Order: sequence, then structure tokens, then C-alpha cells
Amino acid sequence: TYSNFELLLIDDGSPSKIDSEHLLGLVESQKDPRIKYHRKNNGGLSETRNFGIEKSDGEYIAFIDQDDLWEKDKLQLQANVFLKDEKVEFICTDAKIIGERNEEMRIGEKWGFADGMVPDTFGRMSIGDFVACSSAAFRRRAAAVAGYSSRAYVVVPDYEYFFRFAEKMNFYFIAKSLVCYRLHEGNTVKQRLRGACEIISVLFDRKPRGLMNRV
Repeated sequence: TYSNFELLLIDDGSPSKIDSEHLLGLVESQKDPRIKYHRKNNGGLSETRNFGIEKSDGEYIAFIDQDDLWEKDKLQLQANVFLKDEKVEFICTDAKIIGERNEEMRIGEKWGFADGMVPDTFGRMSIGDFVACSSAAFRRRAAAVAGYSSRAYVVVPDYEYFFRFAEKMNFYFIAKSLVCYRLHEGNTVKQRLRGACEIISVLFDRKPRGLMNRV
């Protein structure tokens, strides 16, 4: 329902020439200048997202992984919030799981969030990650403050990256499932041991404050 966008498809050095040619052909067949194809040398998830940010022209940036889906009004609802309140820098939403099982994630219900700003976002992110990556949207100026996604993290790069936003600003939450997160055997989040170690690393150098002090 929101048409003022550019869609950047980043091919992270696919080893299959056929797959790359198919993706490029798909983009060209759309004959839509908003849809752009970029191929780069393989560098992993964080490097690919950083590459996408650098190549983008928009005032707002949103990620969507290749196996996830957005609801049709996802961008529109987030754009409405950004345009209404200049103080909002980062927006995330509720989500639902599809694939191995179909269910609402009920992020807002579990964390006690309603539509609006999340008070003490840093403290809540210190307790656990509540941002479904493909739900996130943020202003370009916020990305300039937070910096780039770190290549040091393989399983939880989203958590580490969004945590840096939370150090600088509170998030806005939309209590509506606007993203479908696809659960399957290939999800990197299933690397539980490495993921736990990476979470410890994320938290290690951050000074506790807010809710974290009361846990």
C-alpha cells in the first residue's frame, strides 16, 4: 500500500551463476526503476546489510530477509509514524511465525508493549531481543549514529546491531503482526551454542542501566 520505495536485492556472491542470472532476469522483467539488483563478493549477512545501506537512497531503511514476508501495509504504517513524529528514529512491530508452525509471536503481549514508544528500550534489550529483524525500520540519520552491523556476529548480528541503536534511542513499537518470519531447518538462529556465546559477547562490554539494574 506504500509506493514510494526502492527495493534493493543484494546477491551476496551466490556460487551459482544460474541463480544470479535468474534473479537479475527477474528484476529486469519487472521493468520497475524502484527495483535494483546488486551483486557483491560473498561476505555474510552483516556485510550484505551494510552494503545495502550504502547503496540505498531513501530517508528510511528497512531490512527483509529473503525467506520472510511483509504484510501489504507494513511500510505504510511505519511511514505514517515517522511522518507524524520527528522524534521517532526506530520502529519495530509484532510478527508471526510461518513454515514449520504457524502462530503469532505475540511480542507485544509477552513484553507488555502497546502501540507507542518503548520506555527504557536499552534496559529491555539487555534482558532479551524483542525485535524481529524483518520488522525493523529506521531513519538513515539513526543508522549514521548507530554505525554498521558487525561481521563478528554470525547468529545474532541483528541483536548486536539493534542494541547499538537502543544505546542511543528508544524504539517505537507497532502492536500488529506486520511480518511473517519463516521458520525452517536452515535458520541461523538454530545454532544455539554459538548464539548463546555471541549474546554473552554482546552484553559483556555494555554498562547495565535501567531495567537491567533491577533484574
